[in-house]
Amino acid sequence: MLTDACAEGFLWNGTPTGSIIQLGDLDCYVSTPSTKKQSTAILFVHDIFGIQFQNNKLLCDRLAAQSGNITMDFREFLGLFPTEDNLKRVEQSIKDLNALGKTEIGAIGYCWGGKYSLHFGQKGLKAVGTAHPSRLEPEQDISGIKVPTLLLLAEHDQSFEGETRTKTLDLLKKNQVDLTVVEFPGTTHGFAVRGDEQVVKDARDKACSTAAAFFDKHLNQ
Repeated sequence: MLTDACAEGFLWNGTPTGSIIQLGDLDCYVSTPSTKKQSTAILFVHDIFGIQFQNNKLLCDRLAAQSGNITMDFREFLGLFPTEDNLKRVEQSIKDLNALGKTEIGAIGYCWGGKYSLHFGQKGLKAVGTAHPSRLEPEQDISGIKVPTLLLLAEHDQSFEGETRTKTLDLLKKNQVDLTVVEFPGTTHGFAVRGDEQVVKDARDKACSTAAAFFDKHLNQ
């Protein structure tokens, strides 16, 4: 479910350091750390704001720098397209990364992007994660996950609560997934790409460093 919180934002200070490249038929924003791992990449699936939102570019840059892995996001806003089309886009992008020698790929999705990062945890990715996910369909997106999974959750989140949250956690535990769940007190949906209040800023920074450490651990072992 998408809520009003999905469309609320706060602009970070900073200058993005990545660049736009063409991957297959898509333009993508890519952040390359100074000490990159040759065979690894993190696919970043953005929230409702898309990569034109400066925060998403800066978050890509931070993940790349802290994890040592190339981080990539789609330039176009995938929310403009139907779910099935987006699944095909993400799948093709993974194949294109493989063709570039990226054999150890992880994915992390924010808000509605979490649906896609987790979905492809069922289809060959090395590790997957999400922060404050929305629009999840556990049977379709979660039930086949066997790889290490990271959930960065808000304390209060109408987009991930009740039956959806319970079913997601139950399926991951049933599959005996190497699961890391971190809930951030005092936060609501969207905290990981915001930071307008100190408690949210602290949670945002911890979410980023937690994700970086997670992918550093599980990629290219």
